[in-house]
Amino acid sequence: MKNLFQNRAVGFWLDLAGTVLTLVGIILYALYAYALYAADTGSNNVWVYIGLVAAVAAGAAGLVTDNDLLAIAAPALSAVSLCAFITDSVYTFVGYFFGLAMFGDVSKIGAIMRICVVVAISMLALLISSFMRKDKAM
Repeated sequence: MKNLFQNRAVGFWLDLAGTVLTLVGIILYALYAYALYAADTGSNNVWVYIGLVAAVAAGAAGLVTDNDLLAIAAPALSAVSLCAFITDSVYTFVGYFFGLAMFGDVSKIGAIMRICVVVAISMLALLISSFMRKDKAM
């Protein structure tokens, strides 16, 4: 375990932070989806889970291997999940910003914004780390 963290560059730490934030995003989305399911006002989107779990797997694999495909797969999968989540939440955004009573639950706007911010920051960290070195030059 000590060798995993020795001689690591900033790209490694950004990848690790992005992967951990993606895990936080999964937990936040699971709590949000459970609250909607319990209130009978909606359900969860399996594509959000698939994208975020695959992004965690790609980010974690990118920590230990040097693969260009994994480096770009993690932020791309996070972006797919973020787009799927925003698409599902569009009625809530419309209801909040325009004051229209549509199908969305305006009381959930705080949870939606938290999920969007956490997933967007994790996606940005994973994207920036994909262009950086993971190991220090020796």
